Amino acid sequence: MVGCRENVPDLFEKQKFNNDWLYFRVEDEASDEQFLHPDFDDSGWEPVRIPHTPRLEPLLVNDQWQGTCWYRKKFKLPAELKQRKLYISFEGAMNVADVWINDIHKIKHLGGYLPFVIEFSDEADWQGINQLVVRLDNTDNPVTGPKPLEILDFSTYGGIYRNVWMFSKAPLHITDPVFAAREASGGVFVSFPTVSKTSATVAVKTHVVNEDSRSEAFQITHSLYREEKLIQKFMGEQVLLSPGEDASYLNELEVEGPDLWSPQHPNLYFLETAVMQGDKIVDQETNRIGIKSMAFRDQAFFLNGEQLFLRGVNRHQEYPFVGYALSDNAQYRDAKKIKDAGFDYVRLSHYPHSDAFMDACDELGLLTVDAILGWQYYSDSSEFHAHVFSTVRNMIRRDRNHASVLVWEVSLNESWMPEFFIDSLHQIAHREYPGEQCFTAGWQEYGYDIYLQARQHRVGRQHHPVRKPYVVSEYGDWEYYAMNAGLNQDSWGDLIQEERSSRQLRGNGPLRLLQQARNIQEAHNDNLSTPAFADGYWVMFDYNRGYADDLEASGLMDIFRIPKPSFYFFQSQRDASDPKGKPMVHLANTLPDSNGEIRVFSNCDEVELLLNGVSAGRQSPDQDQFSDKLAHPPFTFSAASFDSGELKARAYLNGELASEQVRYTPGEAGKITLSADLSGRDLQAGSNDLIFIYAAVLDNAGTVVPDSDRKITFVLEGDARLIGPNPATTEAGIATILLKAGTMPGLLKINASSGELSHESIQVEMKDVH
Repeated sequence: MVGCRENVPDLFEKQKFNNDWLYFRVEDEASDEQFLHPDFDDSGWEPVRIPHTPRLEPLLVNDQWQGTCWYRKKFKLPAELKQRKLYISFEGAMNVADVWINDIHKIKHLGGYLPFVIEFSDEADWQGINQLVVRLDNTDNPVTGPKPLEILDFSTYGGIYRNVWMFSKAPLHITDPVFAAREASGGVFVSFPTVSKTSATVAVKTHVVNEDSRSEAFQITHSLYREEKLIQKFMGEQVLLSPGEDASYLNELEVEGPDLWSPQHPNLYFLETAVMQGDKIVDQETNRIGIKSMAFRDQAFFLNGEQLFLRGVNRHQEYPFVGYALSDNAQYRDAKKIKDAGFDYVRLSHYPHSDAFMDACDELGLLTVDAILGWQYYSDSSEFHAHVFSTVRNMIRRDRNHASVLVWEVSLNESWMPEFFIDSLHQIAHREYPGEQCFTAGWQEYGYDIYLQARQHRVGRQHHPVRKPYVVSEYGDWEYYAMNAGLNQDSWGDLIQEERSSRQLRGNGPLRLLQQARNIQEAHNDNLSTPAFADGYWVMFDYNRGYADDLEASGLMDIFRIPKPSFYFFQSQRDASDPKGKPMVHLANTLPDSNGEIRVFSNCDEVELLLNGVSAGRQSPDQDQFSDKLAHPPFTFSAASFDSGELKARAYLNGELASEQVRYTPGEAGKITLSADLSGRDLQAGSNDLIFIYAAVLDNAGTVVPDSDRKITFVLEGDARLIGPNPATTEAGIATILLKAGTMPGLLKINASSGELSHESIQVEMKDVH
């Protein structure tokens, strides 16, 4: 069956509710109940757009703002919605949210990482102006955890930092899965009972409620599209729902020759599910899905019948200055960087990440370890237990249709949990996602389908053999930072010297950055000797540690998303023949290290190094105890006599030149060049989109001069805002500032200057939100 996707009526589309908010941060203990009153004078409040952070923080955050803040939004309702049910959905608001609509308290929601929904049909004002009020409290909370911020090793930030949506439904409608709160139901739940390369069964469970005053007869239809073409359609029998009644309907679509989803081929379908009365569409929901099948044979992982080892990384979701308040495009750009680094899975540490990030993982081919909030904190209280159980349910209800989900980490990370508690978490997950495609994971071996173990908890300790599927959940950082490798980061035993640590800022110099890469190589190679089917480096991006006076700098990229040499080590581990790969070569250092050597990362068979045009040899990759299991070990060349000039690395596949890189030792600073980090997504107006602007100090030949103390002043023309210190200070030759898009599409002009250095401007086009 072939056709085109149908146009979706506007009434069925969710509308972003992010604009025209007012914001106030409470700085004293005066009563704030006055903020609820419709006639309260909020003219002194700050106009903001969502996503929003309560306070712009410094680059180094060791005193994150905590307290109470308020948001107010006034709006009118269009008359065509009058006979419909009205809802507002919050994707994420930190951490305890009280919500009022027209002075009626609708919800007190605990937890800042998962969505919640209110219905306000009965409270709606159709003649005048409606008022939505939100009170947020992000102080330490013993019910939600984790442990207090003053000893927490990451920051949790605050505000309404993810999208807000408004949507309406006919009285007869498909429910919202979180609002419906039905086990293994609510909304549209898609699963795949049978999958092969020749055929697949798409099972669709649709939860429908009739909130009309009369019985309603209807049919459910499903239309499955691939690249805008209709490939399968199902039309159900007519069914009847009495007033106030709800029911789930399970239907199946058979797909011949399915395009299966995998990290190498992230093929996606659109499934449109409609409630029909005759020829009229009463309600409709669209889900983007990927058809895949996962299985474990002993400890090996099989995706769509093929065994895979998954090379991955952990991610924290913060940006400098704005904390968690990332735009959807910024979330995509992070995911693309992870994929470009050579990874096929990402652990969402240590909490559920945004819908937009999950969407990007679906699209780019990144499997995810989807985790509930938890870190070094457990409570025996019944309120805590109930809250954690609810986060398992709501995480699965939110994310169950995402092709990228690999496993559900329904575990409190590095928090010792009693067995009855683990049993409950595991059982809840399997009840929420019945069948053979649900796998739970936890950092304790007991009870879960998959055992997550950090390398620092394995190295140097006696362990019995692991008999279940196994993931090295974290490695490469802590075991090279604190020799005690314990669970409490604030009670270190012995710190390894700075030069040996993997925590290296870009400004720490090439030799220490090269040491980070050596640590990673050694640890990753060691992981490959275990029965693990996946490992995850800690961490992708540098981030703030919450209580500490330094950044956690084990990232493969710094907090501004600038790569370190280790980024290219992982990139070299992806085969050149991989559909997501290509031949690559990277010079890890431009001057000899302490052993008089130049290291080169490549996924090719041979590499030749030329020093000022003279060959230093053409060789195969290293083979030693620290690289013998790697997909593509590094190359090491002796270059003790080289002190300046041109380095050229040529990489060969099957004897043919496949890739090359030229680098030069830097000269005197002569100019500034600017670049904007778009990473696959245009800068978007009207969405609080964020991009990094980089000012690189170059010599006259175009090589970055690695100064770390030069002041660079950025100047912006256009409807946008620069965030961060200005002048900005260079680190390893690059100064960075964050640019936040405004509301009007058009060209932005950015300039940067520093003393006598020549400079040029760049233009960035800011495009319409649609």
